[in-house]
Amino acid sequence: MFEYREDEELIPITLRSVAADRQDIQKLDGTSIYSQSTGESLPLMQVADLSMAFEPGIIERRGRSRRLTLKAQLMPGTTATQVNNTLVPWLE
Repeated sequence: MFEYREDEELIPITLRSVAADRQDIQKLDGTSIYSQSTGESLPLMQVADLSMAFEPGIIERRGRSRRLTLKAQLMPGTTATQVNNTLVPWLE
């Protein structure tokens, strides 16, 4: 997963092309992306440096058990303990 940083905010980026284009990495050069702020499309190469790298899949573990990390912005007036008390029974 890629992230874009704007000041202190990290914005996740997910890019997925149509199935026919996934077989040729060179087609990324001509991919256009839409900018909501300007209402225009521009080439991906104009805003990103593209490179291909193979990485092993990562399964995070704690105590030999798979681990899932959840990050969330809590609603005003809500505490982490309240959210935890709601989620733990549901997860179990």
